[in-house]
Amino acid sequence: ARVARGPVAVTKEPTQHKITVNGVNFTVWDTPGLYDATGDSMQCVKQMKVAIVNVHLVLFCIAIPNSRRFHDLERRTIAFLLKEFGQGFFTNCIIVLTQTNQLATSIK
Repeated sequence: ARVARGPVAVTKEPTQHKITVNGVNFTVWDTPGLYDATGDSMQCVKQMKVAIVNVHLVLFCIAIPNSRRFHDLERRTIAFLLKEFGQGFFTNCIIVLTQTNQLATSIK
């Protein structure tokens, strides 16, 4: 997956990446940020519903330098995904705090 080097998103639509590790096949979907004003959240979800059959793990990524805590954007995104995919969507969810190396002070 491409990595953004600033505030501009690089993922424009859900993109599938396949990898095999120790004989185990993985399919990872990289999606644009929902509600980030760079795209159509409903269109993104429609594409995800067509392409993604089984969800075994959800990684919910939050850029820490931008938030430091859950804000309205994250709450709206979670509510939106729950409405579209149901409670089971977050059964196996990990919250990933990204860009922590950019914090002015360390987290202890």
